[in-house]
Amino acid sequence: MKINLLVRIKNPTFWLTFLPTVVALVYTICEMVGFVPPIAKESMISAIAAAVSALAALGILVDPTTKGIKDSETAMGYTSPKA
Repeated sequence: MKINLLVRIKNPTFWLTFLPTVVALVYTICEMVGFVPPIAKESMISAIAAAVSALAALGILVDPTTKGIKDSETAMGYTSPKA
């Protein structure tokens, strides 16, 4: 799987999808070790699920212009996000 990660981290859209995923991961780890965050898990997961669903519906999570989950050869040559 080839992904041009350097370009993706420069793209604000990447952060809009990456950060909710990290929050969900941290929440899961906290639950596994017995730490209970002050915000209910169900509320946090519902908010994250809604945000990720909206992004997926817009085609932001997966590039619909390429086959599979890899970047196209053209995208692999980019040095910055294209508008």
